[in-house]
Amino acid sequence: SAGNGREGEAAEAGLWTAGTFVPGANAMVWAGNCSDHSVDNWFTTSLEEFNRTEFKIGPNPFEDELIISHDSPARLIERIEVFDNKGSMVFNMEISSISTNRYEMNTESWNTGSYHIQLFGPQNEIKSISVVKQ
Repeated sequence: SAGNGREGEAAEAGLWTAGTFVPGANAMVWAGNCSDHSVDNWFTTSLEEFNRTEFKIGPNPFEDELIISHDSPARLIERIEVFDNKGSMVFNMEISSISTNRYEMNTESWNTGSYHIQLFGPQNEIKSISVVKQ
């Protein structure tokens, strides 16, 4: 279920009105602060939302910085991996922030050439994008 079985805890604390969760239904997002109740993350994301989201990556071509962003209030990206044209991983980042929707990568040390970026969603969904460093 959407809250990992903790919906009742949030409802009892007056943070959220627990309801019926229907598998495959569009996910809902609760954007409050539950830190006082030892709740790490109440955001939920559906596969549909991840697939519908337009991720912006730029500039492309890039030089010393590459920015990945999206407009969803939910944390849609769990991990970012970047590979060079030889298949070597040059960047790997786990996303720990609850609602980050902008990621800035310092690419100063990367060689010029093409790179393949993989964005991993909360349910191991993958989006792949190619970019070029000048």
